[in-house]
Amino acid sequence: ARSGSHELKEYWQEKKRTIEEEKNKLGSRVGNHQELSDKERAVFYSSWLYVAIFAATSIRDGQTLEEIAGRFQISLDRADEILNFLVQSGICQKSIDRFSPGKTMIYVPNESPFVVKHHMNWRMRGIQRMDSRDNTELFLTFPMSIGKIDFELIREKLAHLIKEVTEVCRKSTPEEIVCLNIDFFRTK
Repeated sequence: ARSGSHELKEYWQEKKRTIEEEKNKLGSRVGNHQELSDKERAVFYSSWLYVAIFAATSIRDGQTLEEIAGRFQISLDRADEILNFLVQSGICQKSIDRFSPGKTMIYVPNESPFVVKHHMNWRMRGIQRMDSRDNTELFLTFPMSIGKIDFELIREKLAHLIKEVTEVCRKSTPEEIVCLNIDFFRTK
């Protein structure tokens, strides 16, 4: 507002827009992540099972083919197919008969054409889980009307929470597979 010229004002407005865009990219908040090829992404995000099985390989009792097939109630052939893909793409590694994570974290950026499929897979899994939920689980649908500035405030708080949750996950000893779905959007 106190810029000496129109050009300087435009410069600072563009700089502000760039900073806001970077702040809104969640990828910068989740830390190091592995990039997959588009072909690998197409397979990896085709079903929630690929992501869940990848997560299961970090659990002490879920690292053999048989344990993974049993945990997800799928055939040994299907578990083997998924695990082979995870190993071939470097997402997991195999030593003798045990599987473990090969890379620290997989992340699909918001700009990716696969992000919608990834979110849909887990939203559908959440909906399926609601039928057999227990009291320790949390499902929330909270339509609301708020001010525009409060939308930005809540979005920033959620982004900060995601960063905190990511840090907790990094330090946690894996014991079970869980999913956190947060949908916060304008209905237009």
